[in-house]
Amino acid sequence: MSTSRGYSGVLKERGFVFLLLAQALAVFDDNAFKQLLVLFITASVSSLATRNFYISLGTALYVLPYIVFSSYAGQVSDRFSKRGVIIFMKTVEATLLVLATLAMFAGQVMEMLAVLFLLGIHACFLDPAKEGILPQIFPEDDLPRANGLMQLTVYTMIISGPVAAGFLLDTFLSRPYVPVAMLVGTALLGLGVATGISRVPAIAAGETFRWNALREFQQNFAEIRASRPLFRTVLAIAYFWFLGAVYLQNVIGYGRDLLHLSNTGISYLTASVSIGIGLGAFVAGKLSGDQVELGLVPIGSVGLGVFGILLFWVYHSVAAVFAGHFLIGFSGGIFIIPLQSYLQAHAGEHSKGRVIAASNVLTFTGVFVGAGIFALLAGPCRMQANQILLVMAVISFGATWHILTVLPDFMVRLCFFLLAHTFYRIEVRGAENLPRRGPALLVCNHISFADPFLMGACTSRFVRFLMFRQFYETPGIHWLVKLMGAIPIAEGDKPRELVESLREAQNRLREGDLVCIFAEGAITRTGNLLRFRRGFERITRGLPVPIIPVHLDRVWGSIFSFERGRFFFKWPRRIPYRVTVSFGAPLPGDTGAFQVRQAVMALSADAFARRGEVQRPLPEMFLDSARRNWRRFAMADSTGRKARFGEVLIGSLLFRRHVIEHCPGEKMIGVLLPPSLPAALLNFGISLAGRVPVNLNYTASKQSMDIAVERAGLKTIFTTEKLLERAGIEKQPGMKMIEDIAKTFARSDKLIWAAIARLAPVALLRRWLIPRGLGLDSLATVIFSSGSTGTPKGVMLSHRNIVSNLEGVQQAINVNRSDCLLGILPFFHSFGFTIGLWLPAVSGFVVAYHTNPLEARKIGDLCRKYQVTILISTPTFAGEYVRRCAAEDFASLRVAIVGAERMKPELADAFREKFHLISCKATDAPSFRPWFQWNRRGTWAAARNKSAPGAGPWAIR
Repeated sequence: MSTSRGYSGVLKERGFVFLLLAQALAVFDDNAFKQLLVLFITASVSSLATRNFYISLGTALYVLPYIVFSSYAGQVSDRFSKRGVIIFMKTVEATLLVLATLAMFAGQVMEMLAVLFLLGIHACFLDPAKEGILPQIFPEDDLPRANGLMQLTVYTMIISGPVAAGFLLDTFLSRPYVPVAMLVGTALLGLGVATGISRVPAIAAGETFRWNALREFQQNFAEIRASRPLFRTVLAIAYFWFLGAVYLQNVIGYGRDLLHLSNTGISYLTASVSIGIGLGAFVAGKLSGDQVELGLVPIGSVGLGVFGILLFWVYHSVAAVFAGHFLIGFSGGIFIIPLQSYLQAHAGEHSKGRVIAASNVLTFTGVFVGAGIFALLAGPCRMQANQILLVMAVISFGATWHILTVLPDFMVRLCFFLLAHTFYRIEVRGAENLPRRGPALLVCNHISFADPFLMGACTSRFVRFLMFRQFYETPGIHWLVKLMGAIPIAEGDKPRELVESLREAQNRLREGDLVCIFAEGAITRTGNLLRFRRGFERITRGLPVPIIPVHLDRVWGSIFSFERGRFFFKWPRRIPYRVTVSFGAPLPGDTGAFQVRQAVMALSADAFARRGEVQRPLPEMFLDSARRNWRRFAMADSTGRKARFGEVLIGSLLFRRHVIEHCPGEKMIGVLLPPSLPAALLNFGISLAGRVPVNLNYTASKQSMDIAVERAGLKTIFTTEKLLERAGIEKQPGMKMIEDIAKTFARSDKLIWAAIARLAPVALLRRWLIPRGLGLDSLATVIFSSGSTGTPKGVMLSHRNIVSNLEGVQQAINVNRSDCLLGILPFFHSFGFTIGLWLPAVSGFVVAYHTNPLEARKIGDLCRKYQVTILISTPTFAGEYVRRCAAEDFASLRVAIVGAERMKPELADAFREKFHLISCKATDAPSFRPWFQWNRRGTWAAARNKSAPGAGPWAIR
């Protein structure tokens, strides 16, 4: 499991909280003074050209120190404790604001610009320390959230600073130096707060200070260029601040020239941008989860362009303008947080400050260029503020196109992010087993076409997938898999091509990449794990790289799996589809295919055991299914009784009330009934009452039945006079006739329960009807053996047992709501109770019951009447159907499950021939070995497990 602690856990780091407060106060002081200066210039300078010149000059002076002094700032940050650097710079900040107060008192614009330049130097030395200290406080998992909180506080202060400046300047209009003097107090407060920051050691103490700034920048920049992803990240950060410089300068002109706002109104407009950036940063940290999510970068870039165009058109509406500026800021926050987190996480361990400083040189060169572009567009080009935004929007769209076509990291991460946050919700287990750096071969099971995207969404690292060559070269997807860096390979390749592909995979491992292979050689057709091929052993041969077993759970049933007999063109069962990806402990590089498969199977067992976190008890599942399918036909029996799901729920609730009122204190309730509609309603009602239905074997001897009754402690047994007469069973004390109970159900009771069951919210029904304490590990039923081999034995089955078996059956035979099950196995039979009773009830399809499975002709009529598609039988019953039923009786049959171990081959052949079925032994599921028989008119012919060319794009043998 990941070690990430979430936002609340990050805030428990006390030193980080002091860091947030200290840097927040510093940002407040800087932005308040800049806004005071801008508003002072705007009010005192009448010429528009002069005003724009001063604003651009102030921006340039503030960012110029980042270009000139960043290399020195990075060295200081690494050679000394970053906490000490922060405290010292807070002292400098208070001193500079004293000078700013004196300059404002004298009303000298140039002196105030000089102080702004010095504050830029102060910020230049403060930034590498406050950003570089985060990786020393937190592990990489927490960096996105820590950065999100950092940026949220930064832009909260960027909001508060200008707003406070506008308010204070309007309040002290004749004494503008008073607001500046107040900033001295906040600087001293920040100095006191900074002493509580976590103590961290210097990461490069004792290194020689290098005074040649140009050479130092070249060396630091060379370290950035050595990593292509890091270099692209730094360029993207510089591009963001280039846009930001233009947008933030343009806000003042937009508010004053187009909206004619006051100083306070302009401050509020600036605040809307800052609020957007802060919230965008917070959301980006939340969406990133436990990793650096570069897929958010293109989304933010698109937003910057779209809302820039919006602001070009809506300058007549104050509300739309404020909303547009907020959304531009929000897009910027989404854009920048993943980039900053990636830079902090992947900069060198002993050179983070210098790398961040070199990045600042490029970043503020972008800001410097942005200031020049704004001066050019607003000055000689004479563009209005909305026209400037239109130009920047066009630039944003061009940058987005570049990101999506030239930079594969961002494009691929975007695909991964969209998939993981739309169709799927991914839970990652064992993330600590995935190396953050260095090579590893990932060996994974293969369930769907989406498997590579699900895998890639679990890590911020770039994963190379081996892919079947025919699909790699398919037009339409070739561009994407090429961006993903997929390695094409096929079993039918020429020896030279095969060697080249394997060598490419080995080279990727030698270069420290992650390589993934789906070792089954095919996408599973049943959802079960296939045999592993030995091809991956050739990749790791001679390489000291670990093998990481990976298991994908709950992917079966998604729209890209083979569930329901096809890969695509089917409606998803639910959106989002919850998926679990489990990473196992690393194995040695020479581990064989069998051992790796065993490790994946162990992950599978662990994932299945943890499904209890999303599984629910049987009564709750039935309640949801009945409400969802209220008007759908649910069940019938050979007596002519029929019921919709709503009617089944009402009848079950009536039996529930009877059990609660007349069987107080009884945990287990006996049921002596053949498979029929009343028997099903009674079982559901007993379960809804929180009791345990014990279906008794009415074909067993009296002695066996008495033993079962005694061992289960049954006081009440529901039965019927007809069964007692037919089976020759004597009526005993405690037996209740179900036909007599049904007569006690008044019409008014039925109407009341119908209204409650139909109109009450499902959540309320769950709280009211589902007994407290009923969980997956509660007892669901007891199945007794017949006693033919000795004393009857009772098998206690929990709700977890039944629900897990139901999931296995749903996965194996692809049930859907158009199916109809033939319910002939009695409920005292494990298959009869699990599949005959509960499977249709929780899956939402029809079941047709008959009391005697040997009455072949009546069963044939029932199958023809209700167009039965699923048959669950034994070899004995199947033999009767072959001899006595016509082929048209089972014309709609899709699947037949017949006990395989005792079924003679000649009977299987006769069954298959008469009812036009194709059989397949279910060898993929060792714990579940029936015969699956698929109708020729179905999809089995297309679903046969063919050789590699038809096995799926990622299936490599």
